Amino acid sequence: MNGHWLTELAVLREDAGLVDLSDRGHIAVTGEDRARWLHAMVSNHIQELAPGEGCYCFLLDAQGHIQADAYVRVEPERILLSCEGSVTKKLLEQLDNFIFMDQVELADLSGRLGTMAVMGPRAAAVLGAVPEGVYMHRGPLFRVEDGFWIIAPPQELTGWRQRLEAAGAKPVGQKAWNHLRIETGIPRLGVDIGPTTLAQETGQVRAMHFSKGCYLGQEIVERVRSRGRINRHLAGFKGEGLTAGAKVTVDGREAGWITSASEDLALGYLRRDFAAPDTSVQVNGHTAIVRALPSCVFGW
Repeated sequence: MNGHWLTELAVLREDAGLVDLSDRGHIAVTGEDRARWLHAMVSNHIQELAPGEGCYCFLLDAQGHIQADAYVRVEPERILLSCEGSVTKKLLEQLDNFIFMDQVELADLSGRLGTMAVMGPRAAAVLGAVPEGVYMHRGPLFRVEDGFWIIAPPQELTGWRQRLEAAGAKPVGQKAWNHLRIETGIPRLGVDIGPTTLAQETGQVRAMHFSKGCYLGQEIVERVRSRGRINRHLAGFKGEGLTAGAKVTVDGREAGWITSASEDLALGYLRRDFAAPDTSVQVNGHTAIVRALPSCVFGW
């Protein structure tokens, strides 16, 4: 590995980095039934959240496949969903299909809100420049001490960036950000998660609440949980020749495939029989080793 992005990677690991997440979409859920209604739509517990709290969740179909993922933020007058920009329109349409007699309204705020991440062990120190009331997502993102998302109108984010840079934060590009995402085992919708992916195959238990009651796709999630087994798992890989889309084999037998890769690290899916850490596999004619994914939990 070489290049300027390695310096940026060190910033995320050791200092405080600013990452542009302007490609994310945002949906506002309003109306007096919003919490009860959204609670019945997604895989995590919404009704127990107080203003200022949030969670990560999946929107599933009736067969338990992931149609979208989102970070949920409860605010006094609305619930805000932050999702991949590429899926915003689809997510809005799918949610709208389930509004019947509910007092719920949906609005796409993607053009009115932008997102910036402040990541690294010094993130908290530089965020003294951010005023109260800004929407922040805090937690050990990418296994650093603190991570924050700031969501605000784009013109306001320019001011936040200037003030945070003055306080010592350093701009970080997408290559470093993506490498650390892969290193710490965070799957991305549209890359590592698709419309045929079952919730438990991703290993993202943080997205699911197993005693919240009925929601779309809940029957499949519970069936998988009660049986205690799935046929494939998201896994990490370390080795040479790792490329997205490449087949993974073991002794000539097809064992899985790579979904995202950066230098000598990758994420992908493996059949249950080959998913144990330290298993030796072959990818593109090279040997790679299966890595256990770190336990990365988002908090607020």
